Amino acid sequence: MAKLSIVHFSDIHLPFPEGSGGGWGMVHPKRALAAVNYVLRRARRYAGGMEKIRALHAFLDAHPADFLFYTGDSVNYGLESELLRASRTVRGLLSRARIRALAVPGNHDFYTPRAVRDYAAAFSFCEPAGGRPEAVELSAQAAAVTLSSAVPHLAFWDSTGAVPAEELDRLAEILDSDAMRRKAVVFLLMHYPAKDARNLHALRHPEALLAFLAAHPNVQVCHGHKHWRSVEALSATQNQYGAGSLTGEGRAGFWRYELDGGVLTATPYRYASAAFYPDA
Repeated sequence: MAKLSIVHFSDIHLPFPEGSGGGWGMVHPKRALAAVNYVLRRARRYAGGMEKIRALHAFLDAHPADFLFYTGDSVNYGLESELLRASRTVRGLLSRARIRALAVPGNHDFYTPRAVRDYAAAFSFCEPAGGRPEAVELSAQAAAVTLSSAVPHLAFWDSTGAVPAEELDRLAEILDSDAMRRKAVVFLLMHYPAKDARNLHALRHPEALLAFLAAHPNVQVCHGHKHWRSVEALSATQNQYGAGSLTGEGRAGFWRYELDGGVLTATPYRYASAAFYPDA
């Protein structure tokens, strides 16, 4: 059985396009706070983002991946101009997958109800395209399920995510199938971690999702949202892997997964000296 290779990256937060302006679109409570955060911290932290993206292209030249997982947050404000520009960059990266790439949106992509529509138009190439959980066969030993957990909020302090009851029902339908239960590994792609102690930045009411995951020991969670790479045990057989930010200054990186004979190996990579290296 051939070894399966996957690169999982997230949260590229591309710098705001110069000269694009924001117009009346910036008149929104969340975008007002985001603008302050961008000026004080985020613009500096992600100024070198394109250098890291070029470095990932170089890494994929040397180490091709069968699948690419992208767990969202391409932009900062969720403006149409940002999303259109970011979609070209993301499309270029996702096209590097030897077999297929999978993506889910992040909370900055879905900053407002209008942003949800603009994202759908700009990122129509992303697979799967539907908002409901969808299953994708990776190999005889593995599958992936995409789960959209980002929702727009009006309150500027609210960065929480949510998984509606109908999406949980659909997820149950997928994971309870015989085909999924036979897989050695099922990757669950979502922007938010399934378990997170940060109240205003976490998934709302995750108890139902966590209880459901506990009944499916072959599921491994792949998430973004947190801007530092992490791995946290959910059970004796399950982890949630946070890809961190591909482009953030000082902690840029991603995860590389290899599945061989049903055994999963996860290796974190960090950025240094214009390239990505295993983070020992």
